[in-house]
Amino acid sequence: MTNDFTTILTAFGLNTLPESIESLGNGLINKTYRVSYPEASFVLQQINHYVFTDIDSLSQNKAKVASFILTESNGTYPAYPSFRKVGEKHYYTDKVGQHWQISDFIAETKIFETPKNCQIASEAGLAL
Repeated sequence: MTNDFTTILTAFGLNTLPESIESLGNGLINKTYRVSYPEASFVLQQINHYVFTDIDSLSQNKAKVASFILTESNGTYPAYPSFRKVGEKHYYTDKVGQHWQISDFIAETKIFETPKNCQIASEAGLAL
C-alpha cells in the first residue's frame, strides 16, 4: 500500500506539499520518514501497532517527556522535539487504521540502528 502522505501531513496542519520525503532508518519497528519543507523539517513516524498496542499512552508519554525536558532545561535543551497534535491527540489514525505521529526534525543528530559499543548504548540510556 502506498501511504497517502498528503492526507497525513494535512491532518497535522502541514497544508503545502513538502520538498521531499525520505526514509530514515531501517524500519525495523516503526516506519520513519524525514519530511522536508523550505522552512523546516519533520520526522513522520508510522507507529507499529503490533509492538505499541496502546497508542494513546505511548503518545502521551512522549509528549510528557518532551514537556518535562523543555521545562527542566528552561527551554534551552536543543535536542528534544515537539510533537504536533491532531485535535487533542498527538497522533493521527489514517483510513486503514495506521497511527502516525510527527515531530520536529533535529539537525545534526545521528541515528544509531545498533549501538557500536557499550558506551553508545549507555549514553542513549542516560539520555532517556
